[in-house]
Amino acid sequence: MIKKLQKRFLILATGALFLLLLMIVISSSLLNYRSMIRDADDILQVLADNSGKFPKNEKTKKDASESGAFRPELSYNRKEPPGRKELSLEISYESRFFTATFLDGRSSAVLNTEHVAAIGDEEALTIAKKAQALSAGQGFIGDYRFLKNEESGKLLIIFLDCGRKLDSFWNMAKIHALISVSSLAAVFCILLVWSGKIVRPVAEAHEKQKQFISIAGHEIKTPLTIIDADSELLRLDIEEQNEWLEDICVQTKRLTNLTNELLQLSKLDEYSDSHTKIEFPLSDIINDTVKSFQTLADRKNIRFQVHVEPMLSYYGDENQIRRLAGILFDNAIKYTSGTGQIQVELKKRKHGIEFSVENPAGEVSKEQCGCFFDRFYRTEQAQRSENGGYGLGLAIAKSIVEAHHGEITAEVVHENHVRIRAVLTRGKV
Repeated sequence: MIKKLQKRFLILATGALFLLLLMIVISSSLLNYRSMIRDADDILQVLADNSGKFPKNEKTKKDASESGAFRPELSYNRKEPPGRKELSLEISYESRFFTATFLDGRSSAVLNTEHVAAIGDEEALTIAKKAQALSAGQGFIGDYRFLKNEESGKLLIIFLDCGRKLDSFWNMAKIHALISVSSLAAVFCILLVWSGKIVRPVAEAHEKQKQFISIAGHEIKTPLTIIDADSELLRLDIEEQNEWLEDICVQTKRLTNLTNELLQLSKLDEYSDSHTKIEFPLSDIINDTVKSFQTLADRKNIRFQVHVEPMLSYYGDENQIRRLAGILFDNAIKYTSGTGQIQVELKKRKHGIEFSVENPAGEVSKEQCGCFFDRFYRTEQAQRSENGGYGLGLAIAKSIVEAHHGEITAEVVHENHVRIRAVLTRGKV
C-alpha cells in the first residue's frame, strides 16, 4: 500500500510538472512565432505600400541618430498599436526579398530578385506560381513569407526570406524543450529520493494501525475462544434449551467471524508478488465454488445461471481467488431480493479474465454502488436484514483483486440488478 502511495505521488507530482512545462514551452513558442509573423507582415506591408521597394529615407543621419527609427510617412496609412516599436533604419539592409508581378493575362510574371542571393529566377518563378495558385492572400511557401497586393489589374506578390528567423525560432523551441526535459528529469530524481521521506508519516501511521489490528485481533480471539468453549460446556450441562445461552453462542460466533475478517483484511493490505502464485484452472474453481453454494441458494429458492468459458487458467494465489469467488457468491445470495436468479460469468478478455456476478437487489442507486467496497459500508436495506454481514466482504474482495493487479467495480444494470465485475490481469490464459 505504501509503495502504491509513493508511486502515485511520483506520478502525480511529475505529471503536474510535465503539464506546466509543456504549457510554458507551447505558449512561449506560439508567442515567439506570432511575433515573428507579425514583424514579417509589417515589412511586407511596407513593401506592398511602396510597389515592392523600401521607400527612400528622407531623414538625415543626424535626425536618424536622434530618433533611431525609420518611419517614412508616405509608406504608412495606419497607426502602430500601443507597445509596438517602429521599424528600424536597418530593415532595408537586413531584409532579403524578391517580387513577382503578374500582368493582366497572369500567365507570365516580371521578377525582381536583385535583393536576394539565395534564389535564381527559375526557382523564384516556380515559387511565385505556387503562391499565385493559392487562394490565401498571405502565407508561407518554404522559408518565404508572401503577401499578395492587387491593383490596376496587376498582381504583385512579395516574398520575404524568413529562413534565418525560422531557424532561430526552431532552435529556441528545441532549447526550451531540452531545458524542460532536463528540469523534469532533475525534479523526478529529487522526488524519487525524497518521496520516501514525504510518505513516511503515512507509512508509520499505517504500520501502527496494522499492528493495532493484529494485536487487538489476537487479544480478542483468546477470550472469545474461552467464551465459546464455556458456552458449549454449559449447553451440555443444561438439558433444556436456554435462549440466553443460545444468544451468547450466536454473538460469540459473530465476534469471532468479525475478528477473523479484520485480521484477513489487515494481511491483504500487505499482500505482494512475493506470495506464492501458481497457474491453476480458474474455470474449474469457479464451477466448484458455485456447487458449494448451491445448497445455500436452494434454501432461498435462488438459482444460479452459470456461463463459464472452459479451459481458462490463471496465474495467481489460488486460495485467494477461491475466497474472492466465495465472497461474491455469498454476497449475492444474502442480498438477493426475494426469489431470483444469480448470473455468474467468466470469460476471456484481451488483457486478462473477467469474472462477474449479477443478482436482483431491489432499489440500489449508483451512488451506493460506489460505496460497496468501503469498509463497514452497508446499505439501509442490508442493515435492516438479518443476514449478519459486517460490510467487510466486498472490501476484502477488492483487496484480493488489487493484489492481483486487477480492478473490481459495481454497477446497476437492468431491472434493479447489481453486477459486481472483477477484471483479473497478468493472468496466463
